[in-house]
Amino acid sequence: MKFTWKEDGRRIILIVVAAAISAVNIKSFVRTGGLYPGGVTGLTLLIQRACEMFFGWEIPYTLVFTSVTGTWGKNLPFIRVCRSW
Repeated sequence: MKFTWKEDGRRIILIVVAAAISAVNIKSFVRTGGLYPGGVTGLTLLIQRACEMFFGWEIPYTLVFTSVTGTWGKNLPFIRVCRSW
């Protein structure tokens, strides 16, 4: 595949804008209100808050999110079980 500025540049810009909007949403609404959104984002925030509350560890969002979604090729055991249903 060849990189073209017109198509791929537009795609990259839209991904960056969507990521920025998502980050602003989490910082301004979710964390401030103590909410847990649905899906993988909510699970990630739940794991982060549980680790901070019970162990005193502050785990980065990206580390937890990529582990839960299997982006690095390693899924957590409970995600494997959920995918098998």
